[in-house]
Amino acid sequence: MTLNLISEYESVIRSMQIQIEVSKEDHKNLKEEILQLISENERLNSLLEIEFKQKISENHQDESFDVFKSQVVLNLQRQLDLCQNEKNKTLELYETSLSLIEKLEQEAIQEKENVSKVTENVNSTYIANKSVLEAKLKNTKDHLEIVLNDRDQVENDNINLKTEIAKLTLNLESNCKLLEDLKVKKLELKEKYIKIQREYTLLNATHECVIQSRNELEKKLDVYSRNIQELINNNNESKNKVAEALDVAEKAIFEKDSALFREQKLQEEVNRLQLCLDHVIEEAGKKVAAEVEEAEKKCQTKLNNVLKELTDVKSEYEKIKEDSKKLSFKYKKLEKQTTSKLDKEKITLIKGSETEITILENQLDTVYKELEMVKLSHDEVTSEKKKLQAKFSELLEKHESLVREREKREITFEEMINNLKSQNEDKINELNESTKRCEYFISQVQELQEKNRNLEKIASKCHCDKLKSKMKKLNELRIAQMTELENHVESQMKLNDAWKSELKTTTEKFEERIRELKKECTELKCKNLKIMEELKQAKRIFDEREREKKKEKLIENSPKSGNKK
Repeated sequence: MTLNLISEYESVIRSMQIQIEVSKEDHKNLKEEILQLISENERLNSLLEIEFKQKISENHQDESFDVFKSQVVLNLQRQLDLCQNEKNKTLELYETSLSLIEKLEQEAIQEKENVSKVTENVNSTYIANKSVLEAKLKNTKDHLEIVLNDRDQVENDNINLKTEIAKLTLNLESNCKLLEDLKVKKLELKEKYIKIQREYTLLNATHECVIQSRNELEKKLDVYSRNIQELINNNNESKNKVAEALDVAEKAIFEKDSALFREQKLQEEVNRLQLCLDHVIEEAGKKVAAEVEEAEKKCQTKLNNVLKELTDVKSEYEKIKEDSKKLSFKYKKLEKQTTSKLDKEKITLIKGSETEITILENQLDTVYKELEMVKLSHDEVTSEKKKLQAKFSELLEKHESLVREREKREITFEEMINNLKSQNEDKINELNESTKRCEYFISQVQELQEKNRNLEKIASKCHCDKLKSKMKKLNELRIAQMTELENHVESQMKLNDAWKSELKTTTEKFEERIRELKKECTELKCKNLKIMEELKQAKRIFDEREREKKKEKLIENSPKSGNKK
């Protein structure tokens, strides 16, 4: 332990020395850079002074330039004073850094000397303790030889116990293997159970989706049922309208029958009058009666089959119209032949009957059109009803098939879950039995271990109490020495840490100051560049003014020369 601590301490000292050397090299480099900057600054200042002196000597006569020159000189002097102040500050910081480095070097040398002294003391104590411990070890070896001679019997007993323990360990290993296999099976069953749970969750999700679809289908069925009820209501309304139309048709037929009855009466009266007339009139009356009877028969047959053959009604009525036209033509002839008042009255009655017939025909046409519209609407309603019934039946079949499939899946999954539960229960029972067996074997092993410990205690108590006391004393001495060394090393490590922290702070300060100096150097360079630019501008202005003066002198000299001439 002491050697390791000393080696670590020496390695730390070496690393610190390396850091000091690196910091010295950095300091030297910074010193060289600062000296270079100072030399450049002095060179630039000397150049500026020389240029100013030359300009002052050349342009001493110009008063306006003197004012400008004085301002520039003042600005430059101020800047030079600032530069010199900064230079003095940098030199002071440099001197302080040198003094700090010298102090650190002295402290490092002192710490080296202290460490060497401590190492020498530690080595001397280590050698003394080593000699004492070697003498004590010889005594302990002599005692151990005596103890070993008496311990042969105990070892034989221990060998027998070890054989028994080996057998028990083999049994334990086999039981442990069984336990591991059972654990693996348990993990597999857990994985299967997790998979089944996932499948069950998926089935629940599908079940929920099916329920949602079922609800949606029920909603759609409600909507379709409402539509069907509306269609049924519309159909009933259409049926009512058809019944009303049939009532209207029956009324029209009844009116037609009454009109025909009136016509029959008129025809009887005409026949009576025709008896009085000539044979020509009798023949015409017979023909009219026969045609009227035929028309009555046709109307009766057509009115009985109005709902079946409405198209034939129109053709029959057209025939009736033609016959009526013929009759009207014949009646016109009769009117021409007969001039009596009675004949005129009869003709007026016949004309009234014809107008009534035309009105009835128009009413029958309207009724026929309404019946056709009702038939069309009824056909449309029936077709829509059939389509909706087909869709409703398809949806019911699909829903029933989905419900059947879902029920089958639920039954299969319930069977799977029950099987897995039964398997899991069997495996759990097996695990419980195996754990009980393992616990029994462990209890046996623990009993044997306790027996072995008791035997070892009995054997060791007889011969090893003295050795234990001596070893305790030696351990106490060793622990005391180690604590002293550890305390000393900890104190040295604390000093080293403090020195490291101081060195870090000083290095950080130096780095910050170096950064500041670099910034100041860059600022000085920028200022020097600005001064050079100002000097160049002043030179340009001065040259321009000299040119202007020369031009003015030439202009002044030119009139003087003219006057002389």
